[in-house]
Amino acid sequence: MKQKGRRFYVEEPTKKAKKTKNNIQAPVELSESNFDESGVEEVFPNSLSQKKSTEKSDFKREQRMKQQVSKKLEKSRKKALKDSKIHEPDTFESSEKVENNKVIEFKADKKKSNSSSFGDFMNKLQYNKKTIVLCAVIILVLLLSVLIFSNRDRLSFSSIKNWVEYGVLNKNSEEAFPVSTDGDVINNGNFSRIDRNLVYASDTKFAVLNNYGRTVYSNPQAYSSPVLAQAADSDLSLVYNLGGTGFSIYNLDSTIFTSEAQDNIVVADIAKNGTYALVTEKDGYLSKLYVYSDTNKQIYAYSFADYYITSVSLDNKGESAVLTGVSAHDGNQISAVYVLSFTKEEPVVFKEFENNILYYADHLSNNNICIIGESATYTLNMLTKTFKETLYDGKTLTAFDVNTDTNTYALSLSRSGDGRKCDILVFTTAGKLRDTISTELMITSLSTYKNRVAVLSDGTVYLYTKDGAELSKTNAGLASGAVVLYSTTDAYILGVSEIRRIDL
Repeated sequence: MKQKGRRFYVEEPTKKAKKTKNNIQAPVELSESNFDESGVEEVFPNSLSQKKSTEKSDFKREQRMKQQVSKKLEKSRKKALKDSKIHEPDTFESSEKVENNKVIEFKADKKKSNSSSFGDFMNKLQYNKKTIVLCAVIILVLLLSVLIFSNRDRLSFSSIKNWVEYGVLNKNSEEAFPVSTDGDVINNGNFSRIDRNLVYASDTKFAVLNNYGRTVYSNPQAYSSPVLAQAADSDLSLVYNLGGTGFSIYNLDSTIFTSEAQDNIVVADIAKNGTYALVTEKDGYLSKLYVYSDTNKQIYAYSFADYYITSVSLDNKGESAVLTGVSAHDGNQISAVYVLSFTKEEPVVFKEFENNILYYADHLSNNNICIIGESATYTLNMLTKTFKETLYDGKTLTAFDVNTDTNTYALSLSRSGDGRKCDILVFTTAGKLRDTISTELMITSLSTYKNRVAVLSDGTVYLYTKDGAELSKTNAGLASGAVVLYSTTDAYILGVSEIRRIDL
């Protein structure tokens, strides 16, 4: 398109325009009315006196010129965009804006359909909801697992049964404590618990009380010197008559077996699988061990010619036993530890200790055994067959407790000669001294439960954390002989003529 003055005309590149009679092309007048809304020039004949044939030809020429102008304008616009480095997107929300006679470029993305965008949004929302629900379920399961594990003692069958009968069904749910024991003689060592149930053996009966103070089971017995032995992680108990031949095996609600030994019983124990051991006096020997299966058949025997046996403990599987014994040599007292496997004739472990009387031995696990003596305590590692010793340094042992739930044990050692100023020592399964709690108390009974330690001193129960912080001080009542924790805040108290329950 060329310009001359104020007139514009279009040259057709492919076909020459027809000339008038005088061979002169008619000029085209330009005005605002000659352009349509798109900016394309509309060309009309300047003279209305032309012939009809010429009008028809000019109309066709006009249409061709319109198309050509449109193409040129489009080409010019694209070139201008290219020169200004503005790339035309396929679809713009807003491609450019005029501000102060300048073109400002906008970054615009291709439009997506509303249905597609909404669908993507809903898919993402649904995915997020599923993720949130899954995370919530995982967290809930973890919390429930922790809650169940930390309260597993409260979720035992007997605890749930007691709660349903006495808590939900209101079966004689009024508090029955204190429970009278008038006429019964109960030694401190015969006062214990299974889960939250209280178990005791007197000279007249074996009894089980629930934590509401109601009798779950009671069986009369006539043992002048009863001794209670319990299986770890089980509801089995064995009661034998020390110095006599009678013994009985119980669970929480029945008598399983009652019989008589061949000779007077010195000590006995029972495993969780029902295997039990009796150590008796025996002519020609100082002691003899008999081991019986849960069907009351003898499966093992061992005779001791050099030591009087003072304690016996079976492992949980009923496959071996650890025993302590005492003897004298050249006027000095000596003690010994035996570990016997019921498949071997000779002891798996045998070790003697001078100037220390060994009172008690128990399994903390199948591979660790604690041994408590008069002047020192030991932990035997069955994998290495080695002993870890902790001396009392002249202190006097006043009480101890072995906790098979946590596989730990605790001692009370008096710093003074009269039994006062006691230190509480808590040991791990491997025999490492975990905690030491120093007190000015005269401790006569000690009980542990999880990370709590309760001690009885002059009719008062003191509750401590494992770190030694005193949590509470509670009156236990007159003539209190023993304390047994059955939760972190509750305890049973053995009195002279009654059994009490206290909140700590």
